[in-house]
Amino acid sequence: MDPGNQKTSLEEFNSWNTDNLQHYLTMRGLTKEGTKDELVALCFSAGKLGLPVKPNQSEVLLDNVKCYKSILSYCDIPDPLTLHSGWFDEKSSISRWPPTFLSDISTFLIDHGDVASLSLVLKDYKVGKSNEYFTCGGLQEVFYHPLDKNTCILKANAVHPKE
Repeated sequence: MDPGNQKTSLEEFNSWNTDNLQHYLTMRGLTKEGTKDELVALCFSAGKLGLPVKPNQSEVLLDNVKCYKSILSYCDIPDPLTLHSGWFDEKSSISRWPPTFLSDISTFLIDHGDVASLSLVLKDYKVGKSNEYFTCGGLQEVFYHPLDKNTCILKANAVHPKE
């Protein structure tokens, strides 16, 4: 079975059984409902459009771990998840927080070459989602951990916002 060649012909898709057609569509995040003719048409269209195979959950997780480790190495800081003590709650530490502006975050993402995250940050900021995440309870208390005189880590517990 062809994993997604744009040159796959309609006749070739038509020769596939329903299970293979459904698998091809599922891997691209498309519906697998319909008659065989409808599935063939969807597969052919997806192939012509060059729709990519969507990564599975474990691939996304591995990619996130690589990105996380890359950011830690770029900043040369310890992994905040391994720091079990030395954290201060928001109320007692807010006066120690460094000033942080959207331009600081954008500059970091540009320097780091993470255009996708930069785009997301700018879009979310533009529609006020940053504040919305906080006000709807998506971000909970922020904790502060000093590393040295000029460096600290801020972290917050994040939960799925209430609808």
